[in-house]
This record gives sequence, C-alpha cells and structure tokens, in this order.
Amino acid sequence: MMQKISMKSSHSQIRKFDHLMLPKSLGEVLLVVFLILNCTNQKEYCFSRLKEGPDIQGINSNGACSLYLYNDQELIAKREREVISHRENSIANSMLLLCLQNAIEERKCENKSEYIPHFGY
Repeated sequence: MMQKISMKSSHSQIRKFDHLMLPKSLGEVLLVVFLILNCTNQKEYCFSRLKEGPDIQGINSNGACSLYLYNDQELIAKREREVISHRENSIANSMLLLCLQNAIEERKCENKSEYIPHFGY
C-alpha cells in the first residue's frame, strides 16, 4: 500500500499583502492625485500671493522700484523747469511706498520654508 505524503515548504505559503494603505475606490485615487498636484511649499505660495492683485500691485519689487526711479527722474527734470503739482508728488510717494512694501513682503517670502507643504491656493 502506498501512503500519501504531503509536504509543505515554507516557500509555498502565500503571503498576505497588507492592503490597508491602498485606496478603496477611484474617488480616493483621484483625491490623492488632486492633493499631490495642488501641493506647493510655503515659499511658492507666498510668492504667488504677491503676484496677485489689481494692475500695479501685482508687480514685484524690482518693477515697482524701477517705476519709482523713472518717475522720480522725470520729476527732478520737471522741477528744474517748473513747479510740480501736489498730484505728481503724491504719485511718486505712493510708488516709493509700493516699492518698499513689495521688497519687505518678498524678504518675508524668502524666509518661508521650501519643505513645509501648503495645500491649495
């Protein structure tokens, strides 16, 4: 008589995959993809916030300071010929303030982290 011998090797056992970390549905996959695509760091978010704004407020400090210097040179030349108006002087002063404000905000953005994420806008 023949006996049946069954041998189980440790290699033939099926390993169970831990599926707790896998998304359960397509919606979860899309959510993860959406979060990854919209993830920025704090520095990028800060600089993108500076670019927003109506007309002249959306420019960086280099542009604002260049506008101030150009306008100031025009006013110096005009002062030599005639008296400038209060309005022209106010425009030059507001351009100087915009230049300084943008420079300060950009310096704050430079100090933000490139590694800490910021989700969305």
